[in-house]
Amino acid sequence: MHGYRFITAEQFDRLEAAGEILYRNRRYGNLYGVDRASLASVAEAGGVPVLHLGQVDALSAVEAFPAAWVRVLLWCPRAATAQRSAARGDTDAGARLAAWDETQRDLGEHPHTRFDLAIRTDRATPLEAARSIHAVVLTGSRGRTAPRSEVMAA
Repeated sequence: MHGYRFITAEQFDRLEAAGEILYRNRRYGNLYGVDRASLASVAEAGGVPVLHLGQVDALSAVEAFPAAWVRVLLWCPRAATAQRSAARGDTDAGARLAAWDETQRDLGEHPHTRFDLAIRTDRATPLEAARSIHAVVLTGSRGRTAPRSEVMAA
C-alpha cells in the first residue's frame, strides 16, 4: 500500500471503536490515522511498514504493532520549509509553518525521545537519506540517541 487510504468518518469511527486505530491526528483540516490492518497487510506481503508521523506521541502509539521499528527524525530549518512550500505552490503554507512550529515545540517537550537516526533534509539528498536509513535497518543499530540539537539547529 502506498500513500493514504481514504475512508469515511463513519468508517474511521468504527475502526477506532474496534481498537484498530493505533494513532489519530488532526492536521490541515483532515483526520489522519494509523490502523493496525494496513500495517499487517504490508508486513504479510513481505514489505516493511513506513510511516510519516509528525508527533512524538505517535511513536509509542504505533509500537503497539509488532515490528522492528526504526525511528528517523527528518528535519529541515523553518526557512527551508517555507521555501519548499512556496516552490510547491502550497495554498496552505501558513498551516505548514504552524505544523513545523508545533513539531519543534513537541520535540522540545520530549527531550528524551530516542531516534535511531537524524537527517537534515536540506543537507542530504533523498537518495543519501534513504541509504542512511537502509544502513540502520541492515545493521540493526537501533536505540541510540541521534544528535537532535545539531540536526535541529538552523
